[in-house]
Amino acid sequence: MAEFCEKHNLGEVPCSNLAASMHAKKQWVIDGRNKPFEASVHIVVQWYGDKNPARAKEIDACLRFNLENPHVLKV
Repeated sequence: MAEFCEKHNLGEVPCSNLAASMHAKKQWVIDGRNKPFEASVHIVVQWYGDKNPARAKEIDACLRFNLENPHVLKV
């Protein structure tokens, strides 16, 4: 996880939030509460380059998370 966060230049809080979410989803699958799924979500967003560098990183990270989400078919 640390490698992913470093690769995507994520701070400590977004990284720990992502790790917790991924752990919960993994446990959900392990516990058998989740049937196999097909990606079915389409996300429509407007991307922009924010003048605040911290906000720009956050916006970019959100886009990357959406692109890597297995439930998302298209962004």
